[in-house]
Amino acid sequence: MSGSYGEPGCYPLAARIPAGSLLNARRHEPARRDAEVLFSDTVWRPCTILAWARYREGWAALVRWQGGAEDWHMFDNRFIRAHNHP
Repeated sequence: MSGSYGEPGCYPLAARIPAGSLLNARRHEPARRDAEVLFSDTVWRPCTILAWARYREGWAALVRWQGGAEDWHMFDNRFIRAHNHP
């Protein structure tokens, strides 16, 4: 897998939610938008959190990547964290 994520063969470790699964979900405004996602090459990459939504037994984050692509990922604090600016 490559493309909108950056390096070929690298992918986010936060589970991706299939397109259309959250079309009718109520979206919640994020308190903080700047975030980082851990990738399979163990590099944290910056992103923007556009919205949160309840999904199954947890939360999903609508992520915008630096290249402009957007997709939903299951929130897991091992793989998605707030980006702390200096």
